[in-house]
Amino acid sequence: MTRLQCRNPFAVSVKLGNDVVHATLGGRGAAAPRKYLGRFAGFAIMSRTSTPPSWCLLLQKVHCPNFIDGDYAKKQGLLSMDLVCESKRAWGFDDSDLVDGIDTESMMEYVKVQARVTDAPNLSFLTMTLGGDEEEKAVFPILHAMDRNLLVFDLTFPDKIDGAYLIYDTIGKTLSMIPALSSLSSPDGMAHTTQVLIARPHAAVDDGSYALALLGKMGVVDKPGDMPVISWPDVIYQWRPSSSISPWKLIKNANLPQQWMADKSAFSADVAFSFEGHAFWVDLMHGILFCTCADLLSDDVKDVGFDSIDLPLDCLKFTPHSWTMAERQAYRTVGCTGNSIKFVSMHFRGCVKRGAPKVTVWRLEVYAKIWVKEHVLNLKTLWTQPAFLAANLPMDMAAMYPVLSMHEEHVICFMLGEYDLSASGVVLPSNVRHFLRVDMLSATLLSSAPIPSAYSYAPVVVPSDLTSYLPPTAAVAFSTVAPTVSPAAIATVVSPPNIPASPASNAFALPDKAPRGVDYSMSQTELPESTSPSESSPAMASTTPAPYVVEDCGPNLQLFSDGTVIRFEDYNILPPPVLPPALSTVQWKDVVYDAGRGLKLRMYAPANHGGEEGKLPVLVYFHGGGFCIASFELPNFHAGALRLAGELPAVVLSADYRLAPEHRLPAAYEDAVAVLSWLRGQAAAAADPWLAASADFERVFVCGDSCGGNIAHHLTVGCGSGDIALDAARLAGCVMLWPYFGGEARMPSEAPPPPPEGDASPSAMGITLFDQMWRLALPAGATRDHPAANPFGPESPPLDGVAFPPVLIVDPELDVLRDRVADYAARLEAMGKRVELVKFEGQGHGFFVLDPMSEASGELVRVVRRFPSKRSRAQPAMASLSDPNAPPPHVVEDCRGALQLLSDGTVVRAAAAPPPFHVRLDINDGRVEWKDAVYDAAHGLGEKLPVVVYFHGGGFCIGSCTWPNFHAGCLRLAAELPAVVLSFDYRLAPEHRLPAAHEDAAAALIWLRDQLLSDPWLADAADARKVFVSGESAGGNFAHHLAVRFGAAGLDPVRVAGYVLLMPAFISERPTPSELAAPATAFLTRDMCDRYCRLALPAGADKDHPLVNPFGPASRSLEAADVGRVLVVAADGDLLRDKNVEYAERMKAMGKDVELVVFAGEEHAFFGVKPMSAATGELVEVIRRFIAGAAASTTNNLNN
Repeated sequence: MTRLQCRNPFAVSVKLGNDVVHATLGGRGAAAPRKYLGRFAGFAIMSRTSTPPSWCLLLQKVHCPNFIDGDYAKKQGLLSMDLVCESKRAWGFDDSDLVDGIDTESMMEYVKVQARVTDAPNLSFLTMTLGGDEEEKAVFPILHAMDRNLLVFDLTFPDKIDGAYLIYDTIGKTLSMIPALSSLSSPDGMAHTTQVLIARPHAAVDDGSYALALLGKMGVVDKPGDMPVISWPDVIYQWRPSSSISPWKLIKNANLPQQWMADKSAFSADVAFSFEGHAFWVDLMHGILFCTCADLLSDDVKDVGFDSIDLPLDCLKFTPHSWTMAERQAYRTVGCTGNSIKFVSMHFRGCVKRGAPKVTVWRLEVYAKIWVKEHVLNLKTLWTQPAFLAANLPMDMAAMYPVLSMHEEHVICFMLGEYDLSASGVVLPSNVRHFLRVDMLSATLLSSAPIPSAYSYAPVVVPSDLTSYLPPTAAVAFSTVAPTVSPAAIATVVSPPNIPASPASNAFALPDKAPRGVDYSMSQTELPESTSPSESSPAMASTTPAPYVVEDCGPNLQLFSDGTVIRFEDYNILPPPVLPPALSTVQWKDVVYDAGRGLKLRMYAPANHGGEEGKLPVLVYFHGGGFCIASFELPNFHAGALRLAGELPAVVLSADYRLAPEHRLPAAYEDAVAVLSWLRGQAAAAADPWLAASADFERVFVCGDSCGGNIAHHLTVGCGSGDIALDAARLAGCVMLWPYFGGEARMPSEAPPPPPEGDASPSAMGITLFDQMWRLALPAGATRDHPAANPFGPESPPLDGVAFPPVLIVDPELDVLRDRVADYAARLEAMGKRVELVKFEGQGHGFFVLDPMSEASGELVRVVRRFPSKRSRAQPAMASLSDPNAPPPHVVEDCRGALQLLSDGTVVRAAAAPPPFHVRLDINDGRVEWKDAVYDAAHGLGEKLPVVVYFHGGGFCIGSCTWPNFHAGCLRLAAELPAVVLSFDYRLAPEHRLPAAHEDAAAALIWLRDQLLSDPWLADAADARKVFVSGESAGGNFAHHLAVRFGAAGLDPVRVAGYVLLMPAFISERPTPSELAAPATAFLTRDMCDRYCRLALPAGADKDHPLVNPFGPASRSLEAADVGRVLVVAADGDLLRDKNVEYAERMKAMGKDVELVVFAGEEHAFFGVKPMSAATGELVEVIRRFIAGAAASTTNNLNN
């Protein structure tokens, strides 16, 4: 019995299955201020799940006055009769409750509520009873929050403010109840809850600690005059389990986090959820505040340290400042899905025709605070699909209330409903009518469900499979396992059907000295793949002894005597990786490679790669974990794969496989073969567009760390012996990172460690743990000499005749397996295999996984990069490697750390590639749209605005159109000229020396010529007869060469009306006065110019090469060149000033139409460095006047 004392209480009993919880709830408080509430008559609020971002139950609540006279309520149309109390006896009635003689405080004396929670194991019917004997009322609860084993239901009643929260523990099958914020927080009763958050601290050992944080609005009445004024500040109440007698206790009343951060005073908590031990509070107009759950649970609010993340920039631009919280929640949401946080925005752009907004999904790299745009979908593409038409869905409704799916990372759910338009044209949501589920990757409608019109002002249940949102441990707990301790960290529990589970009461009651059997002797029968946990045998009789631990693999895994396997998959021993901004451009998605077993792999591909010449090698990667634990979804494995894909670069396929002991070897090998079979099909059919665009199937490398390296070995043997066929693909190499091999005979490095002294703990990666993993993974009764573990064991097949591709083996110095790994490499080399062994000093087993962003991990990536980079597409699989005894590469060019060229040809660009300055873009009014395009494909061109083709600077060696400053400058050009701006990337030196970049610039104009009218953006806005070619620094150099090549005529139907050269990169062997006078502290120095020239120019060329010196001894004459109109901009503080001025004057002397503008007090590339500065604003105005004059001249010429 749980009793929570409140003013004017009433009794509540809730029954779930065979469990009943009682509570005393309610409370009216002082009555006088209640008459001023107004109760928001007729205002509908759609409630939905938040922490578990997935639709389960929906409740539409209507806050209206509670009139004692039901007939009066019906006449006024305030509420549906289903929600009106007919009781004539007032509860807590006094004279102050009368308004104009009408009782506004009558409340329902009792109501019996039945609600179905759809498709959940042992969660069939919820029965709630209040008070005495009255008519039953149908009021459904809503699943408001979920985290691991906890479900939090909102039991708010539709005709009163007071309510409750029901907390159900899916493992312990326990119920508890707390009052809603409205019952407790304010003596006036003027409060209500808006969000519920389950907070858990991030700890190496989860002790089950958690709390509910209730976010709400508290009504504060102030009477400055005769008329009271009510304000609604945000408040937080936290509840924490305290005892079995009183499991919930109010521990703290605190203000919201923005009140601890002066610069976030306007913050409003629209969404709250927890993720990886942090609590997140989201303002859907501004951004996110977050703190650790440990801080949140501390009793001293002054110790809480909050941090903030802004919303994506292009989302902030289109945020109507007049949106209410309900409107924000109708079109935006943030939540956790899979192992990431995502933000969804529905953007109407003022158009509601056929309910077709644009839906954009961003993924948050939390530790780098970077939003990565994942999907953009125009929902009007759904309306013509057969599934949409077959469901008879309406064409005239608006899409609203987006929700993320917890486990389906690319699925978005939303509602179709009626809408109204505000005076400003904003779409206002009204009654919902349909529930839709959409796959963002394929832009297809997966399913839909109608919402009965009779429920427009009544609770609504939308069918959903709640089982898919509960971890497997919860599903098993309903029928077999019910731990008495809090197994909050458990992610998987498996009970083999042939071994009955123990009683729930003592399932985890371990004896003080449980046997830790060295020889695993229990039954090894695997759980059949077709058998679900709910099909397990009935529980043992009460006399069955409690199960005990037979293998305890540290903080990773426990195996019990009854066959139960518990994995602790928080992996808090791993420090969270901090991703550098450069990796934000790597795209990834999950695909199923074995539908029968539900096995997936995660595909990574760096952006801006594609085309036949730009295709990348394919690295098939298998994670480590002793064959028993882990997944590609773990943050550290994910971060490592991101780094490999981004820095090699390569297409990385990181695959999961079945784990032991449920699935002993060779199960993992079979799954790995299935991965290669799937890849073989992709190579033959080009089914996946990512692989078709980016993957070079002639360069496939198998790779893995630890047991993943073991898998890579066995795949290589299978391919080399002909047992595995790749057909259209080719295995070009094998990369083994500290491969997990074993043997009964110990190697010197595998000697058991001495017993730890004092309180010291043994190594987490010691030989004892490795032996345990082998006992769990190998077939029953097998030893470490089994061929799976020992490639050279007595039963292992000989490898002499196997055709190995080149093999790279990484062997850390501190790894206990180092001698075995070195022996493996030496034996292969003795057989004539091409093997490269690389030792890493001072590193231990799994260092790349433990800290994928470390300096050592960076060096590892460079080692792997050099290994496949030497395997060109023309080379056979057995191509020779470089001399393994060659000295390590050294730096031959260092451009201020932004770029390094090594002696072996490797180019290392800094992880944080963009310049170290920050842009605050003030163009937030929606004047500019932008998108990325690939310009080696055909698109279209239309009319209206002039077109500015822009090439960024960077000394021909660094930079990208995606850099924030270049992006901001183009946004400003587009908004203030105005114009359609096309900002192009190009190949960079030294990997691609000049004239590669000039060829790409010419290809950009050819692409523009081929556009015509196929691209809707250009068709609506661009004038093909008024094209202007521009660029800064190196980009200005391109503009000159394009002017010489294409001239004023351009490429029909494209007509180039002018060229804009911003501080163009011209130089010569003879230094100018401005070069000699340039200080060493300048943004661009002579030394940097010389370095970039050495890296970019053709090998052996000097600075008089025609590509950088238009008037050099070998340069062609420009006398006859019809370059059209040219604007040259120079900066007074630029060392290239004299060259820029000389260029303009010599072109003028030849009779060219050239305008020169020199900016005083500015340095080189000030447009790219300071795109929002006053000087840049003046520059944009200069360009605007130039374009206007040139465009007018072009129009006159065309008319004549």
